[in-house]
Amino acid sequence: MESRYSKIRNFEPITRADTVELEKVLWNELGTREEYNKFTFNTLAGGNVAAFIRSIVGLDKQAAEKRFSQFLSDNQLNSQQQEYLKTIINYVNENGDITTDILINESPFDSYDWQEVFGDNVAFISKYVNTLHSAIVAS
Repeated sequence: MESRYSKIRNFEPITRADTVELEKVLWNELGTREEYNKFTFNTLAGGNVAAFIRSIVGLDKQAAEKRFSQFLSDNQLNSQQQEYLKTIINYVNENGDITTDILINESPFDSYDWQEVFGDNVAFISKYVNTLHSAIVAS
């Protein structure tokens, strides 16, 4: 089980088998699926056990910095754009996951003027969010 938590904390992709094992622990050993659903209702986890666990255990700071550094080396971003991406990391650390829908509809992102900061490079945001989100979507 430890390796599954490590994967979640370190942005490593999880498999369907990982998800099944996490669900087994949460829904059979620690409680029931109904209790889990009641506890996570209207939260970002939205039923995704990996997102729920990541919202509790957070992100490994070094893994997050490594992922962020890799993204920066692959893309030319100014300091304001980099700061925005750090806000996304902080959000994921606190809430477990992020999607582009959240960037459009939820605070602190919904009041952000993407066009002003990113101009024609708005695709950077989507690419970055998809990188963070895809690690907890079982393949």
